Amino acid sequence: MTKFQNRHYKHLIVTVVVCALLVIAFASRTLFVSQTQTVSTTNSSVSIQTTLLDPSVAILAPTTKIYTVKVTSIVDGDTFHVLLNGKDEKVRPIGINCPEILHPDDPAPAPYDTQGQEATNFTTNWLSHAQDRTVYLLTYPSIAEKDKYGRILAYVYLTEPKVSEVSTAEEQVKLFSTSLNAALVRDGQACYLKVQDFPGLDILKNYADQAQANNKGLWPSGCFD
Repeated sequence: MTKFQNRHYKHLIVTVVVCALLVIAFASRTLFVSQTQTVSTTNSSVSIQTTLLDPSVAILAPTTKIYTVKVTSIVDGDTFHVLLNGKDEKVRPIGINCPEILHPDDPAPAPYDTQGQEATNFTTNWLSHAQDRTVYLLTYPSIAEKDKYGRILAYVYLTEPKVSEVSTAEEQVKLFSTSLNAALVRDGQACYLKVQDFPGLDILKNYADQAQANNKGLWPSGCFD
């Protein structure tokens, strides 16, 4: 083997090794974790089967932004007004859809005529626990910060979510499970609604499926648009 061939051979080996290391690093970062988590809520412990990305990818890779806001009024179960930097904004919790509050002239059979008000009462009560009417909005501007109606899309919390401290799949489940979003579907006051590819939607869907299986809230009558 000539000196030129020897150098070429060594260079080829180094290139192959570097490429292999890059592939391994990428694969380990995007590795899925599938496991059953038991989460304690105010009312009960709920076991949910989750298939999650590595939490550092699923939560932190999309740029997150947390807003501290004051609740000013509630429209219905899944829409409320807040004061953000001195400006009135509407908020829509990600991944859920509550029954509408019906107007007197809206024809709707029972039980749909009461479900909208029940969902509104649930959200009103949940938000009433906010200290000094302050809540925290976890948003993902890199995915979508507002919907087509101009409402901020967010996970809603009574205490500031410590996203930077989430390092395990179990902590990720707990993070999303303490939101208003999860509370609504867990109690059967809202249906699961997939909105783009936001983190945490699989957790909401599990809660919605369990609420349906247990005929909670709007179940078994189902969702009404």
